[in-house]
Amino acid sequence: MDRGEATNSSGGPFLQGAEWWKLLAVAMLISTIVHLLVFHPYYFGDELFNFAMAEASGGSFLETFAKLNSYKPRVLFNGWWALISTSDWPRLVPMLVSAGFLAVALAAACFLVQLRGRKALMLQIMLVLVVVTCRFGVMLPFDYVASIIEFSSLAFFLLGLLILIRARFLEHVSVKPGLMALSLFAAAIFSHERYVAAVFAVGGVIGLAGLLRRKPAGMAWGVILGALGPLVFVALSKMISVVSLSTGTAGLSVALGTDTLNAAGIYLGNLFLATSQGHSWFFAKLPADPLSTWLTAIAGLALCVWLVDAVRRKEYLDSSLYLFASMLALLVIACLPGTGRQEARWLFPVFVLFAIMVATHGALWARLVMLGTMLTTNAAFLLQGSPEKIYNIVASSQARDLSLALNHVKAPGSVGLIVGEREPDVSWMLGGGGFGPGLSTTPGVQFSRINLLEGIHVFRAVDDAKGQLGVEPDFGVKAVGSGSYAFMTQHELRSATTADVPPLEELRKLGGDGLWQSWTLRGLAVDAIGEVHLTADADGFLRVPVQQLEGRLLVYRMKSLSGQPVQARLQVNWMSDSDRFLSATIQVVDVAVEGKDYAMFLAPPVGAKDGLVYITLASAEVSDVHVEFVGIEP
Repeated sequence: MDRGEATNSSGGPFLQGAEWWKLLAVAMLISTIVHLLVFHPYYFGDELFNFAMAEASGGSFLETFAKLNSYKPRVLFNGWWALISTSDWPRLVPMLVSAGFLAVALAAACFLVQLRGRKALMLQIMLVLVVVTCRFGVMLPFDYVASIIEFSSLAFFLLGLLILIRARFLEHVSVKPGLMALSLFAAAIFSHERYVAAVFAVGGVIGLAGLLRRKPAGMAWGVILGALGPLVFVALSKMISVVSLSTGTAGLSVALGTDTLNAAGIYLGNLFLATSQGHSWFFAKLPADPLSTWLTAIAGLALCVWLVDAVRRKEYLDSSLYLFASMLALLVIACLPGTGRQEARWLFPVFVLFAIMVATHGALWARLVMLGTMLTTNAAFLLQGSPEKIYNIVASSQARDLSLALNHVKAPGSVGLIVGEREPDVSWMLGGGGFGPGLSTTPGVQFSRINLLEGIHVFRAVDDAKGQLGVEPDFGVKAVGSGSYAFMTQHELRSATTADVPPLEELRKLGGDGLWQSWTLRGLAVDAIGEVHLTADADGFLRVPVQQLEGRLLVYRMKSLSGQPVQARLQVNWMSDSDRFLSATIQVVDVAVEGKDYAMFLAPPVGAKDGLVYITLASAEVSDVHVEFVGIEP
């Protein structure tokens, strides 16, 4: 046991005295400021799912609570949202709940640093800055479903660790701190099931220590702490959940396999070496070299310096074992969905635990160097990366901008249709989605009820408007730039909502009679009958003036030669006068084996001069698609 930790541990499990409350007050101030910087009052995405469940339950708290738990028994997390949704509380309430849990997590992390050494103000400041700027959690203050589940579960888990470490539980097993830790670990599990693995790992550390030291009480408490909470959660899931235990985020099934190892390699690089692997809508990616290379080199060097110093000192604290085991467990859970579904927030608790380990191990100078490197890396990603592309942040901004536009400009009707935005993102932003029977929602219903003026409704699909209100949309809304929306003409609305694709003879071929001669084809070849052979490693594009595209249907005729449907993208990249990328209009379609027409309505952003019309597949899998024709309605 390191002398510093032993000296500053009182031996008692309670967070007593003014020191804790001072830490909590300062942490609450910092957390609230972080949340207020990006706050707006308009619900979106999964936040609206909870209100849909409340409406389906007749506004009953108990019925809503039961319905939410039928997906997964996240009893504490679901309790918060059942209360918020059945009470129809404004969005300020979940913001404060989120800020409160982040504050508790920050205070607990700082308290753990204090146990290592009282004169640790600079370390605490650096640790707080590293956590609140964490690029794996940058999206959390934008989305209160994601933030409450992440911050609350982490806060409970850190408090449980703090209780055990402060009581020196590995050396002095006792009932009171054991029961307190058990309660807090159970709270973490019933906020987010991910912590089943972390709690099991901590219990394993305690049980193994008891076995090595031949202490039956330690072995018993290892089993109690590591197994009781997880077993209760599993049993409750079996009784009330409508999905299997292997179901992960977004209703996807997860399993251990070779793709898990691929995901582990990606996450380890992102976490420890500041690499930028993964989809831009999940991670705040860095631009190309040399910045990314320099960051990786600096992060790798700082990591080696800190590791060598920490290992050389042989300061193996209780916290060393707890933090390392729980970090490893949470990393394994994050990797289970494989590379097909990566979310930065799954690394957030791992990053925080690693930051605490850095702040509590090694020489002071080595800890400050490593924390400084982590802070620099975070800042580089936030300032030079692409956090604005993360889907939670995009949807939050869309919800704010659309609500402001419809609430401050008189609409030319009462039932609107959003046109031209990317799917499935915009439907999710409007509150659409589902996980099974009784757990599905229609995009736009709750969004309109909660965010818009009375009598104004907005939907994504004509059938949704008919199904909910019995009428077709009488006006359209299209995005015309970053944060800007405009009403559509009746001609544009008809083009966007018609189910009929104009006959090919009525369309104007993009590229003229020569068709493909004007296109830039990268790795593509035109066959003898004038069709492009489209493969996964190739694409093509044609630059078209925006005046020829705006408010029209873009039509592709394609067929799959793979013997099964193949996903392709209907895509236009909008470019400014200076040839700067503004935005993209994208629609993913399943190309059938027989030749078929696929259409997409085009609504360019403000400032667009040209559109780069693409022919490209949506998947990297081996596939074969022929593109016969790309045209635009007159």
